[in-house]
Amino acid sequence: MDSTYCTNSENLIINQMVGVTSENTSFFRCHAILSNERAETFKWLFDQYINIMGTEYYPSVVVTDKDPAIMSVIGDFNYSFYHLICRWHLITNVKSTAASRLGNMDKAEEAGEQMKLVIFSDLKQQNSVITGQIMYFIQDAHLHKEQKHLILFQKI
Repeated sequence: MDSTYCTNSENLIINQMVGVTSENTSFFRCHAILSNERAETFKWLFDQYINIMGTEYYPSVVVTDKDPAIMSVIGDFNYSFYHLICRWHLITNVKSTAASRLGNMDKAEEAGEQMKLVIFSDLKQQNSVITGQIMYFIQDAHLHKEQKHLILFQKI
């Protein structure tokens, strides 16, 4: 989920929700033209998406740029999805903050590289934990009872 600014004649915000298939192909789920990025606007957007798409196409993960309004909507309401912060936005924000505070683009780039090291340092350890969680999610959410028993039998 991301918003684009000042790209149309009315200077309205264009918000996009993008989905990703199991084959890592992206597709558009929803576009919305918004007048602002306040929490009540994002609540309305989530509610409209759910009303139109129904629970069959309910997202299981939402990735955002840590916008406070979106964060408050996700925190205040019982939407049953995981919320992740976009790594690209996180690294970009570190660079821009470092550039404004240090006044030096080389130092800002270095800060961005250091942030990448922090983000990816425990990736191998995290992957082993996450892989188990992902397999459990796939089994729980997408397999029929008979298939779950078959997987359990194969593990023994």
